Amino acid sequence: MLKSISWNQLISFLLIATLIYYGCILFVYFKLSSALMAVFSSSQTHKNRNAGESESESDNLFKLASELAGELQLDIQRAGSNHWAREEFILSIQGILKQYTPLKSTPFQTAASQLIVNCSKERCAFELSEEEISRLWNG
Repeated sequence: MLKSISWNQLISFLLIATLIYYGCILFVYFKLSSALMAVFSSSQTHKNRNAGESESESDNLFKLASELAGELQLDIQRAGSNHWAREEFILSIQGILKQYTPLKSTPFQTAASQLIVNCSKERCAFELSEEEISRLWNG
Protein backbone atom coordinates (compact mmCIF):
# COMPACT_ATOMS: atom_id res chain seq x y z
CA MET A 1 0.00 0.00 0.00
CA LEU A 2 2.82 2.44 0.80
CA LYS A 3 4.43 1.61 -2.50
CA SER A 4 1.57 3.35 -4.34
CA ILE A 5 2.19 6.69 -2.51
CA SER A 6 5.11 8.79 -3.70
CA TRP A 7 7.29 10.93 -1.42
CA ASN A 8 5.95 14.01 -3.12
CA GLN A 9 2.33 13.08 -2.30
CA LEU A 10 3.23 12.24 1.33
CA ILE A 11 5.00 15.58 1.89
CA SER A 12 2.11 17.45 0.24
CA PHE A 13 -0.44 15.65 2.44
CA LEU A 14 1.56 16.31 5.63
CA LEU A 15 2.02 19.96 4.69
CA ILE A 16 -1.68 20.47 3.98
CA ALA A 17 -2.69 18.60 7.17
CA THR A 18 -0.26 20.70 9.23
CA LEU A 19 -1.59 23.94 7.71
CA ILE A 20 -5.18 22.93 8.43
CA TYR A 21 -4.27 21.93 12.00
CA TYR A 22 -2.47 25.21 12.79
CA GLY A 23 -5.18 27.19 10.98
CA CYS A 24 -7.81 25.68 13.29
CA ILE A 25 -5.67 26.42 16.35
CA LEU A 26 -5.15 30.03 15.27
CA PHE A 27 -8.84 30.46 14.52
CA VAL A 28 -9.85 29.18 17.96
CA TYR A 29 -7.11 31.19 19.67
CA PHE A 30 -8.03 34.46 17.95
CA LYS A 31 -11.74 33.88 18.47
CA LEU A 32 -11.14 33.42 22.20
CA SER A 33 -8.61 36.20 22.21
CA SER A 34 -11.00 38.66 20.55
CA ALA A 35 -13.75 37.72 23.02
CA LEU A 36 -11.36 38.29 25.92
CA MET A 37 -10.18 41.55 24.39
CA ALA A 38 -13.79 42.73 24.03
CA VAL A 39 -14.42 42.09 27.72
CA PHE A 40 -11.10 43.64 28.70
CA SER A 41 -11.49 46.71 26.48
CA SER A 42 -15.00 47.46 27.75
CA SER A 43 -13.65 47.64 31.30
CA GLN A 44 -10.72 49.78 30.11
CA THR A 45 -12.88 52.21 28.13
CA HIS A 46 -14.07 53.98 31.27
CA LYS A 47 -10.52 54.23 32.60
CA ASN A 48 -9.24 55.55 29.27
CA ARG A 49 -11.92 58.25 29.17
CA ASN A 50 -10.82 59.53 32.57
CA ALA A 51 -7.16 59.36 31.56
CA GLY A 52 -7.96 61.19 28.33
CA GLU A 53 -9.73 63.95 30.24
CA SER A 54 -6.81 64.41 32.60
CA GLU A 55 -4.37 64.36 29.66
CA SER A 56 -6.30 67.07 27.84
CA GLU A 57 -6.49 69.11 31.05
CA SER A 58 -2.74 68.83 31.55
CA ASP A 59 -2.21 69.70 27.88
CA ASN A 60 -4.32 72.82 28.36
CA LEU A 61 -2.36 73.76 31.48
CA PHE A 62 0.90 73.24 29.62
CA LYS A 63 -0.27 75.49 26.77
CA LEU A 64 -1.35 78.13 29.27
CA ALA A 65 2.02 77.92 31.03
CA SER A 66 3.82 78.29 27.72
CA GLU A 67 1.76 81.36 26.82
CA LEU A 68 2.35 82.80 30.27
CA ALA A 69 6.10 82.33 29.98
CA GLY A 70 6.12 84.16 26.66
CA GLU A 71 4.07 87.06 28.01
CA LEU A 72 6.17 87.32 31.15
CA GLN A 73 9.42 87.41 29.22
CA LEU A 74 8.12 90.14 26.90
CA ASP A 75 6.80 92.21 29.77
CA ILE A 76 9.96 91.83 31.84
CA GLN A 77 12.09 92.78 28.86
CA ARG A 78 9.90 95.84 28.29
CA ALA A 79 10.20 96.73 31.97
CA GLY A 80 13.99 96.45 31.83
CA SER A 81 14.40 98.50 28.67
CA ASN A 82 12.01 101.23 29.91
CA HIS A 83 13.48 101.23 33.46
CA TRP A 84 10.18 100.71 35.22
CA ALA A 85 9.91 101.29 38.95
CA ARG A 86 9.53 98.24 41.18
CA GLU A 87 5.81 98.92 41.93
CA GLU A 88 5.01 99.52 38.28
CA PHE A 89 6.70 96.22 37.44
CA ILE A 90 4.76 94.35 40.14
CA LEU A 91 1.42 95.78 38.99
CA SER A 92 2.15 94.84 35.40
CA ILE A 93 3.05 91.24 36.33
CA GLN A 94 -0.05 91.01 38.56
CA GLY A 95 -2.20 92.02 35.60
CA ILE A 96 -0.69 89.25 33.49
CA LEU A 97 -1.01 86.61 36.22
CA LYS A 98 -4.71 87.41 36.75
CA GLN A 99 -5.34 86.08 33.25
CA TYR A 100 -3.74 82.74 34.17
CA THR A 101 -5.54 81.77 37.40
CA PRO A 102 -5.89 78.08 36.35
CA LEU A 103 -2.12 77.78 36.81
CA LYS A 104 -2.33 78.88 40.44
CA SER A 105 -1.54 76.10 42.95
CA THR A 106 0.02 73.90 40.26
CA PRO A 107 3.67 73.13 39.58
CA PHE A 108 3.45 75.69 36.77
CA GLN A 109 3.01 78.43 39.39
CA THR A 110 6.38 77.56 40.88
CA ALA A 111 8.00 77.53 37.45
CA ALA A 112 6.45 80.87 36.50
CA SER A 113 7.50 82.40 39.81
CA GLN A 114 11.06 81.21 39.27
CA LEU A 115 11.00 82.66 35.75
CA ILE A 116 9.85 86.02 37.13
CA VAL A 117 12.57 86.03 39.79
CA ASN A 118 15.36 85.07 37.38
CA CYS A 119 14.35 87.41 34.56
CA SER A 120 13.71 90.38 36.85
CA LYS A 121 17.11 89.91 38.46
CA GLU A 122 18.77 89.65 35.07
CA ARG A 123 16.93 92.34 33.09
CA CYS A 124 15.52 94.76 35.65
CA ALA A 125 18.40 94.72 38.13
CA PHE A 126 16.21 94.10 41.17
CA GLU A 127 15.40 90.98 43.09
CA LEU A 128 11.88 90.12 44.24
CA SER A 129 11.31 88.72 47.72
CA GLU A 130 9.11 85.73 48.54
CA GLU A 131 6.48 88.10 49.89
CA GLU A 132 6.42 90.04 46.63
CA ILE A 133 6.15 86.82 44.63
CA SER A 134 3.15 85.64 46.67
CA ARG A 135 1.64 89.13 46.29
CA LEU A 136 1.98 88.77 42.52
CA TRP A 137 -0.20 85.67 42.49
CA ASN A 138 -2.68 86.85 45.11
CA GLY A 139 -3.30 90.18 43.46
